[in-house]
Amino acid sequence: MSIFKARVKEFDDALAQDVVDLKELRRLTFNGVPDVQSFRALSWKLLLGYLGPRRSSWTTTLAQKRALYQQFIEELVLPPGHSCNGAGEGDGDGDVAVDSRGVGLQDHPLSEGPESAWNTFFNDMAWVTYRARMRLCFRERLCLVCEAAAKLSTH
Repeated sequence: MSIFKARVKEFDDALAQDVVDLKELRRLTFNGVPDVQSFRALSWKLLLGYLGPRRSSWTTTLAQKRALYQQFIEELVLPPGHSCNGAGEGDGDGDVAVDSRGVGLQDHPLSEGPESAWNTFFNDMAWVTYRARMRLCFRERLCLVCEAAAKLSTH
């Protein structure tokens, strides 16, 4: 039997148990995980604590984690078609679209609209950062000139 096949068998045996021995899995993964049968993904999930070591709980845990992720997406990501995307169906009286939590959708942190307070904030921060860098460059150049002048005066 080749070394690769022996390693695959070790992983297969370790991950097929009803309760995975995490110390053994950690030992096996130390030298790499064969990229077959989803061993790598499953090993990461187990070692990072995303899945518990008990195999019987994996299905429900994955379902819960996926539902939580879906909820996260629904709460934090704007679906296309809202009025801030230009495709929303408003009532025509200029009201700002609001999501189920009462949060205004017109001014989203990723909005690049010119009226967006977030866009203004990020542009201002970019300007402040630019000015700070220019000040730093000026100080560095000034230091270089001072050092050169000091060297010339000592000679």
